[in-house]
Amino acid sequence: MVDKKPFVFLQHGVLGLKKVGRGLNKSGANSANLFVVSSQREHQLVVDNMNYLPNEVIITGLPRWDAIKHNPVSKPVNATTIFIMPTWRSWLEDADEKSFRKSLYFRYYNDLLSSDKFGKFLLDNNIEVRFLLHPKMRKYLNLFDKVSPNIVLLSDEETQVNTELQNANILVTDYSSVAWEMLYRDKPTIFYQFDRPLFNQYTGSYIDFENDLFGEKATNLKELIATIHQIRSRSYQLTEEQATYRQKEFKFVDQKNSERVYHEISNADFLPEIVSVSIVKKIVRLIRKKLKR
Repeated sequence: MVDKKPFVFLQHGVLGLKKVGRGLNKSGANSANLFVVSSQREHQLVVDNMNYLPNEVIITGLPRWDAIKHNPVSKPVNATTIFIMPTWRSWLEDADEKSFRKSLYFRYYNDLLSSDKFGKFLLDNNIEVRFLLHPKMRKYLNLFDKVSPNIVLLSDEETQVNTELQNANILVTDYSSVAWEMLYRDKPTIFYQFDRPLFNQYTGSYIDFENDLFGEKATNLKELIATIHQIRSRSYQLTEEQATYRQKEFKFVDQKNSERVYHEISNADFLPEIVSVSIVKKIVRLIRKKLKR
């Protein structure tokens, strides 16, 4: 009876940029009775790739988005904050220090953070960069030991991603679902994808990186700086194409995601099962009392 306890998967991010393991498939060890998503695109992705029935995937939006504050914290008018948050790499998870230093991941991000050209660009334009590694990569943070002025290295144990996104004008990431959260907030993202062939080989994606990304793309420092300039020139607004994508992507942009999840659970077919489980528990308690006598 314990195994039959219903499971509603609320998710912590939007699916698409990164393939997930089989554990969450309908036939997997962590299969859910209800699978929460934010869009028709994501709904179809779960049905097509994870073998759920359409009525088992509910388009409600993520409950934690109800806490989002869309107004940024007050800061000087001409000041810009760029939040850089790369995701982890499965093929580097257990790498020793020597191997990690040789990786494209380390070389590109270390070159970016220590670049004199990038540092001068940040100072000249009053830009602060806040850099956060994924928790699975935290053990390598101390290797980024030389950073340019105006760059802050963040510890994931002391950082609230929600606050960083709220304060940021631009997000720079690679394959992290945090990009969809930035889009939900109506803010631009730059996809810094310098190791796409490796990522496709070891992890894979549900979308076409060349044609289906909803933000600007950069593969080197020169392109990244040029793209930041471009976004600044339009006052950090989404392009018309990106704004249209955002409108289509999110069925709801409000603070009623939790409410919708609640109603979906209340109307779910597994509720009678919950009742039967509670009855069984009462019977077990009665038997135990009798045995103790």
